[in-house]
Amino acid sequence: MATRKDERDTGDRPAEAGAGEQPGREEHEIERAAETAHQSVRRAAGDGEHAIHAGSRVAERGLSQATELGRRGGEQMRSLVSASARAYRDFSTFSRGDVDVLMQSGARLARGMQEVGWEMMQYTQNSLRLGLQAANEMMTCRSVEDIVQVQRSFLKDSMDTFLQEGTRLLELSSHVATDAINPLAERGRDQGQTEARP
Repeated sequence: MATRKDERDTGDRPAEAGAGEQPGREEHEIERAAETAHQSVRRAAGDGEHAIHAGSRVAERGLSQATELGRRGGEQMRSLVSASARAYRDFSTFSRGDVDVLMQSGARLARGMQEVGWEMMQYTQNSLRLGLQAANEMMTCRSVEDIVQVQRSFLKDSMDTFLQEGTRLLELSSHVATDAINPLAERGRDQGQTEARP
């Protein structure tokens, strides 16, 4: 029995020994594959960390640049709006002032033209009065000498009236022109001084 047992044991052993060798090799290969996988995971984790850090740096740099661009854009927009508001304010002040000056000048010119018109009417009335007076005097004349005297008197009075009224109209026209131009000249001086200031 012992021989059989030995045979059985021996027969079993080589089979067990052969089977024992294969599981050891498989375990070794499994361990090696696990180690390779573990190293790959470690490398991937390291690469992932590097990628995360690099992505974080890129995101921070991009965010910083975007913030700086936004800040610059905001400053430029603020500057543009401020300049536009200043220009609009200057323009509205300039326009309002010009309209006021034109209105003043127009009112003065209208008032002056009214005075000139009144003087012209006075001159016309004086001329008509002198003409009617001369015609009445001509009706009473008895001689040619009287007629010549009336005509001479009429001509002298007419010329005197013409020169007096002409001088008066020239003075009045000059006064009206000066009075009407004064607001425009003052506005021009004011604008020149305003523009001369930095």
